[in-house]
Amino acid sequence: MRATNCTISSCRHCLFYESQGRRGGQCQQLGVPVQGSWKACSLAVPPFVSAWEKFDPVVLLSQNTVEIRAVDPLALYPTAISDPDLRSPHKIIQ
Repeated sequence: MRATNCTISSCRHCLFYESQGRRGGQCQQLGVPVQGSWKACSLAVPPFVSAWEKFDPVVLLSQNTVEIRAVDPLALYPTAISDPDLRSPHKIIQ
């Protein structure tokens, strides 16, 4: 991740700052509690920066494919379904 050259002076003016009332706030980038009046770190990003200017992607997801196959229910429960009484949906149990 690269640091951006911006004019953000304090944490409260950063995109990643989430206010939590009088207790200060939370830095979503670092995952730590911060005070809004603290000097902004080098990872600070302006709140209204364009999407293409924000930051470099950190994680690249692999593009694996998933193969889905049909499952034969008789193969899963052969004894329960092989009973003719259990196979009939219209059988009334008394």
